[in-house]
Amino acid sequence: MVRRLRHRLAEVTDHLRLDVIVDGTDGLIARLAGGGLDAVVAFNIPTDERIRLVASVELPIGLVCLRGLICDPPASIALADCLAWPLCLPSEELSLHPRLLAEIYRQDRAFTIAATSNSIATLCNMIADGAGVGFMTRPDVTAQPQEGRLSFIPLRDRRLTEQLGFAVSPTIKPSSELDRALEEIGSILSEASREAPPLIP
Repeated sequence: MVRRLRHRLAEVTDHLRLDVIVDGTDGLIARLAGGGLDAVVAFNIPTDERIRLVASVELPIGLVCLRGLICDPPASIALADCLAWPLCLPSEELSLHPRLLAEIYRQDRAFTIAATSNSIATLCNMIADGAGVGFMTRPDVTAQPQEGRLSFIPLRDRRLTEQLGFAVSPTIKPSSELDRALEEIGSILSEASREAPPLIP
C-alpha cells in the first residue's frame, strides 16, 4: 500500500516527501495529535477531536497459513477450525490483539500460541517458516515479500474485521494540492476494501 500511495501521490503533486514511520495505532495517533506527523494510515483509529478522519474502510480478517497446508482450501473458514494449529498472533501493541484474543477464547477450544509480535512482517516470516498460522487482513499479506508462499482464507466470523483509516492533523494548511492528495488516499483505501478478499491459492 505504501508503494501504491507513493506512486499515486507523485501524480498529483510535484512536492512529495513521504516519511514512513511504523508504530501501533495509539502511538501514531499520539504523534499526529501532538503535531509530530501530518497524516497517518492506521487500523481502528479512535475518535479524537484533535485529529481529522478523512476516510475509513472495513477489511475482513482471514486465516494466513503456508500455501499447501490445507489440501482443499475452502472459500472461508471458521475461527474454531483454525485453533488446532499453533498460532502466531499480534501482540498487545496492535489494535487487533484484544478482539482477536477474545474471539479465540469464545470458541471454547484448546489452542497453543507459538509466537507473538507487534510486527506484521515478522508474523508473516514466522508463518512462512512453518511456525504456525496467523490472522490478519489481505493487504497485510500482499504487502509482504513472502506473499507467494502464503494463503489467505477469510474468516466466517463477521465480528472480526479491521477498520483501515486515514487521518490528518487539523493544523495542515488547506490547498488544492492537498485536496487532490486526500482524494487519492481515499481512493486507495476504497480499492483496498474492494480487492478480492477470497483465497490466495
